[in-house]
Amino acid sequence: MVIDIAVIASLAHLHDVAACGNIDMALTHLALRHPSYAAHHAARAAAGGTVILDNSAYELADTLGSGLDADTVLTAASLTGAAEVVCTDVPYDGPATITATRRFLTQAAQAAGGLRFMAVPQGSTRAEWLACYETLTAMPGVHSIGISKLSVPRCWGAGIATARLGCVAELHQHGTPPKPLHLLGGDGCLPAELRAHRERGHAGVRSSDSSAAFWYARLGISLDPATTVMPRSAPPKPDLETTRLTPAQLTAARASITMIRDAAGLSSALAGRRHA
Repeated sequence: MVIDIAVIASLAHLHDVAACGNIDMALTHLALRHPSYAAHHAARAAAGGTVILDNSAYELADTLGSGLDADTVLTAASLTGAAEVVCTDVPYDGPATITATRRFLTQAAQAAGGLRFMAVPQGSTRAEWLACYETLTAMPGVHSIGISKLSVPRCWGAGIATARLGCVAELHQHGTPPKPLHLLGGDGCLPAELRAHRERGHAGVRSSDSSAAFWYARLGISLDPATTVMPRSAPPKPDLETTRLTPAQLTAARASITMIRDAAGLSSALAGRRHA
């Protein structure tokens, strides 16, 4: 079992950090704001790589309160060459997310030839999250399911890694889930979480993205090679527009990426591959 990995980094480190993933995760708000960012991902897609486009719900949660809408995301998709886009979700609100996802798919059906769509269950309780998951999984047009690092910890009452392991185990109770799962974001426990998903046979986990390797390196928090866990948490919301790493921080980021790739079952080679 291999889990595809997207590494998120700042504009200055698309080529020497973000490119170390075997797939790419682009963010809608950055693609619309920075032509060079969109062009980087478009080039990766043109070279045969897989680009997933996020709706920027996490980055804009404090100002917008939800992911960006279909028109905005589809515009960014055309600029980045994305193969898959994340539908609008509303953090912690299952019914609103179902409504937003259905609206997104209706709008996208008229303009999005060949795109795949990822839906992101939300909720403030485990029952609400699972009900949202069941509805989104059955919704026509949904190709994959994103496992949030926001609502899942709240609903499962634990940190990101522990909560997502519990959530994904529940989704595998009756076999591999019908739609592939993508782990949205991560923290300093990401390598250990990825390894645990593989060891526990969570075959539905297709892919993951995170800025942890980049942001923890920027803050001087090193990944422990023995435990593959960071010794402490980093403040959220990394600066992806202006941050530049020092040479030592760049070395630390790439060392963390190597451990993340190893935990995911990937080789140390950086060549990308497409997932089905």
